Amino acid sequence: MKRASAIAIATILLIAAASAQPPAPKPGPELKKLDYFAGDWTSEGDSKPGPMGPGGKMTMKQDAKWMDGGFFVVFHSTFKTAVGNGTGIALMGYDPQARKGTKPFVTCDNTLLLAEGHGIGTTDLKRIEVRGVSIAQALYRFDA
Repeated sequence: MKRASAIAIATILLIAAASAQPPAPKPGPELKKLDYFAGDWTSEGDSKPGPMGPGGKMTMKQDAKWMDGGFFVVFHSTFKTAVGNGTGIALMGYDPQARKGTKPFVTCDNTLLLAEGHGIGTTDLKRIEVRGVSIAQALYRFDA
C-alpha cells in the first residue's frame, strides 16, 4: 500500500512539474516606440505611372492595433487607385538582433523568414504568387 501511495504521489508531482509553463515573454521598452503607428490613418495622394500601372489619384485607410501580447502592430488597409481597389494586412515589429542603423524593408527577408518559420509562407520567390504582374515587376526596393 505504501508503494502504491508513493507511486501515486510521484506521478502527481511529475505531472504538476511537466505542466508548469514558464511565464510569457514581455515586450521590451523599444516596442513602445511603435505606439506612434497605432490608430486610424487616412492617406491621399497621386501615384506615379510605372510597372504597377498608370498614375492617378489614390486613397488609403488603415486601422492599426497592437496584436495580443504587444510584440507587433497589425495594419488592416483598404485602398482605391486608378488601377483598382484592394485590401491588405501588414505587421510591424522590432528586431532586437538587427545592428543599429539597419534599414527596414531592404530585402524583406525578415518578413518572409518569419512567415516561413511559422509555416504560413515561403522564402522561395518561385513559389510566391503575385497576381497581375510578375514577381520581378512587383519587387520594390525600400531604400530609406
